[in-house]
Amino acid sequence: LPTRVLELSSTDRLILRNGRGRGIYCAYSGVAGGSERLTHTTTSNIMARMHGIPLETLPTSWRDAALLARRLGFRYIWIEGLCVIHDDEQSWREEFVKISDYYRKATLVIASAHSDSSGALQRKRSTDSTLLTAWAKRGWTIGERYLASRMLIIGNDQIYWNCNQSFWSEGSTVCLPPLWRIPGSAVRGGDRSIWYNLVEYHTSTEVTFQSDRLVSLSSLAIAFASGNRYWAGIWQDDLHVGLLWRRAGSDIAFSDYAAPSWSWAS
Repeated sequence: LPTRVLELSSTDRLILRNGRGRGIYCAYSGVAGGSERLTHTTTSNIMARMHGIPLETLPTSWRDAALLARRLGFRYIWIEGLCVIHDDEQSWREEFVKISDYYRKATLVIASAHSDSSGALQRKRSTDSTLLTAWAKRGWTIGERYLASRMLIIGNDQIYWNCNQSFWSEGSTVCLPPLWRIPGSAVRGGDRSIWYNLVEYHTSTEVTFQSDRLVSLSSLAIAFASGNRYWAGIWQDDLHVGLLWRRAGSDIAFSDYAAPSWSWAS
């Protein structure tokens, strides 16, 4: 289990627990809005949350995910905003390096891909929908999408399923290849061609600050490491290839420092 998880045994509240030993849990993926940030766990409220977090005080997207996880039979859910102490820098750093494992080891990831927090599960269903939402375009969610072995995606008007074998949408009976999948052999063997494909895709996603570019890719970098050193987006064992990058399209000048000039992240 992760360091902290939310217990789903109560019908009207979530209980923050210290994770101990092995266990089955699901994880949550979404784009944090203002209401989510205001509800983060901090050093001042963590003890109270060990006694319970009333569901009605949570943002709709988190509440929907918790209720869905309980109906699916899960006892625990991991939500980064609630399970990580956000104003304790040391605790945050310790958890940050584990987040890739949390998504990779989760039995299921519930993703909130709808464009707002108004309760997508309660909306009228539609077969004419798209996954091109803020969640899918966001650089911070790339690791969550590729590391999850099973993902239930709550879109604007329908639900999608992505796993290592297939992709399904609520509005279709056609089984498609998975949208996001990294072969286990590629990670264990350090297949750099797959890494470069991910980097190319990642550079087309959105980040608030250019300096977030490398940080938001770090969960995938941890999964690909296999004992190799990683310098600003380029692997030591493939340095001669990693330096052979070029920018597609017109040059863009960034006001904030992102990476050394020899890195694609600059």
